[in-house]
Amino acid sequence: LLDGRLGPGHVRGLELHWDADRIVFAYAPQSGRVNSGQQLPEKSDFGGYFGQGIGAVEEMSHLYEVNIDGSGLRQLTDEALHADQEPTYLPNDDIVFVSDRSYFGSQCAGALEQDNMILNLYCCGPDGQNIRPLSNNKDFDRHPHVMDTGQLLFLHWEYQERHLWQTHSLWTCRPNGSMTDAIYKQHIPSGPMSLREARQLFGQRRFVAIACGHHNYDQGAVFLVDYAQGINDRQAMRNITPGVSSTEGGYGGVKPVVEGGVDDRGGHYMFPYPLSAKSFLVAYSYKQPDRNAGQNYSLYYIDVWGNKELIHRDKRMSVA
Repeated sequence: LLDGRLGPGHVRGLELHWDADRIVFAYAPQSGRVNSGQQLPEKSDFGGYFGQGIGAVEEMSHLYEVNIDGSGLRQLTDEALHADQEPTYLPNDDIVFVSDRSYFGSQCAGALEQDNMILNLYCCGPDGQNIRPLSNNKDFDRHPHVMDTGQLLFLHWEYQERHLWQTHSLWTCRPNGSMTDAIYKQHIPSGPMSLREARQLFGQRRFVAIACGHHNYDQGAVFLVDYAQGINDRQAMRNITPGVSSTEGGYGGVKPVVEGGVDDRGGHYMFPYPLSAKSFLVAYSYKQPDRNAGQNYSLYYIDVWGNKELIHRDKRMSVA
């Protein structure tokens, strides 16, 4: 779809429009990384939360839109000092995304050395104009997706009345940022530490999410959560992929789905997308023993009965 028109770089979140005719995405240009096999420098920049500060950044990530036939490529935001990423469409064509425009810095130990900027929820019009904040969290709000109630479902990080191992919970708000409240895992005392990239199963009070650690990338096991059972009911969680590799803080001994789930021999998942209450599109990577993160993610179909089918793999790039 891009065909090199934005130069070397990488995508930081993407979403299909409700009409299925176009895609909004974030792109971080990296003009200095021309060779695909080039080793990234020690202080490589991923834009925003995992960045190393303005001095090490080639260029921040910006929002773009393109039609699914590759036409109509256009840039929506262009803020030189801030990263815009993880966009999602609202039903009225406005775009919700996350950005470090709040200028908040991480309060974690070593934060001055990290120079990490905290991401919050923002919204803009279809043309990228009229940017306004939806949240004002000193830690971060990330991974927004729209529920069939019209609310936004997102990951909320805070330390209020909780330990490090309980810092990530799932919250909702209206599209204008009002009526913000927790929906699940607000005070569950054991793993998993985080549920990321949560998407509702439309028409049901359940969602699918990636269970992972606090300091990890957004990769781990695929969890199914029946949040109608209660905001802090651990039994509401079930593991669709009980054979995955471990993650920081573990998975809290959450039981597999009653159908058994996918019997992997290690590896991690990302970006679960529900096709139904039983079947999902996912990105999956076999985990290399000498690496902390998976490499070369590929697109798979999985279901609760343990079926797993490769849909697409690329030799050079990960597939989301």
